Amino acid sequence: MEHSKKVLHASGRLVKFATLGFLFLGQLVDILLIATQVVKPSDGSEYVIDYYGASTQRIIRNNLTYLSPPDYS
Repeated sequence: MEHSKKVLHASGRLVKFATLGFLFLGQLVDILLIATQVVKPSDGSEYVIDYYGASTQRIIRNNLTYLSPPDYS
């Protein structure tokens, strides 16, 4: 009985791998679980999120933008 459970579990993994995560539905579920923090990091820690949430800053570049050369010293 235990052997049949292992075979079924392994075949489920193979089907998920062969269909690219159940045609990407598995990946969508994984993203939703991570975003809602149902799934935690494997070391058991919590996610570190800024007080105001995730934020981005828009960087605008145009022809007048000066890009300094890298400092290789």
